[in-house]
Amino acid sequence: MGVLRWCDGRAPAQARAGGAVVAVALFGLAACGGTGTGTGGSTSTLPQTTATSPAPTLHARDYVVTEGAETTGLVRDTSTNTSPDPKISESEFASCLGVPTAEIQDNSIDSADGPDLMSPDELAHVSSSAEINRPGDVARDAVILRRPQALTCIGRLFLRGLEQEASSNGESVTLDSTLALPGLSGATQAVRMAITVAANGGKIHITFDIIFIWSDRVESTIVLGQINGVPDRTREQNVISQVAAKVARQ
Repeated sequence: MGVLRWCDGRAPAQARAGGAVVAVALFGLAACGGTGTGTGGSTSTLPQTTATSPAPTLHARDYVVTEGAETTGLVRDTSTNTSPDPKISESEFASCLGVPTAEIQDNSIDSADGPDLMSPDELAHVSSSAEINRPGDVARDAVILRRPQALTCIGRLFLRGLEQEASSNGESVTLDSTLALPGLSGATQAVRMAITVAANGGKIHITFDIIFIWSDRVESTIVLGQINGVPDRTREQNVISQVAAKVARQ
């Protein structure tokens, strides 16, 4: 399930802004995980086709955010991360959702991560990932994503990963709010979360939006983060429209 793709951040510059956990928040959830490369590369075994039921070969790297007019004002972050990935329990997430663990296990055929993008002042960030799945799995996941308790569960999932990173760096993180984010054209579902990171005697407030674009065989997820503010709405809609158009052409 695409929402379970998670890794810690790959941006030491963000750690200077308020601790290593800031990097996790901004380049987390959608930014990497599974077998993705973190650069838009595709690494998993591709689906097998049969003579009686041929299917087009889809590549996850074709459904992530790519640099272009939609990402004007952002630059690629090329720093390297060496920290271990936070571990998220599928069984705990399934229990929160009220579904069997088997229903949220990652059965993706292919996965990839888009480039990590940030503003020159390192306050705004965009990352993305995509998975190729069976059509039935994507439809099932979309239904689960729209469950009333899904927002709460996603918040718990995100906070759990942040807490793992924070505890090893003498930092603390608080989840301030988790809200549905309506009105974004092309999104299957969208969630806005606000967190506070306490580090080095100060506090950093971060708002991040998690955008799910799931259809047919593709689960694409975008994360936009903003330190001491909210993600720019125009940029947000632009990157969603870019990915939604790709997903529609599969």
